[in-house]
Amino acid sequence: MAKAKLRLKILKASRKTRHRYDWLRALSQTVSLTILVAVPFSGLARVDLWNDRHELLFRAAPIKHGIAGVIVGFSALYVVTFLSNVVAGRIFCGWGCPVGQISRLGEKLDTPRLTGWKRMQSNAAGAAFSA
Repeated sequence: MAKAKLRLKILKASRKTRHRYDWLRALSQTVSLTILVAVPFSGLARVDLWNDRHELLFRAAPIKHGIAGVIVGFSALYVVTFLSNVVAGRIFCGWGCPVGQISRLGEKLDTPRLTGWKRMQSNAAGAAFSA
């Protein structure tokens, strides 16, 4: 138990300084998150159940074609992720995965020890992210 606490202290102390490639990681994760968000907005593959506007390859499509496009897109993303992990290890998980970026943002927004102005800033960032 004491060894684990010592390791955590060492890790926390070593992470106080920013790594020289943190900006590149943030950039690559932002690009992948932008692509993930842009696909439905662009009309490349969209299933819109509320407005009944389904699109595939930038054209109106029946719902079954829209769902097929989304499934093919997710499958392609899975295959690319799997192959990049086979070739380069878990590099995509740390450098390109939008889920990793969202989880890091959640860690930054954790507010139990913040007070005053910093807590209000963190809450505003969390609200903006949720919106």
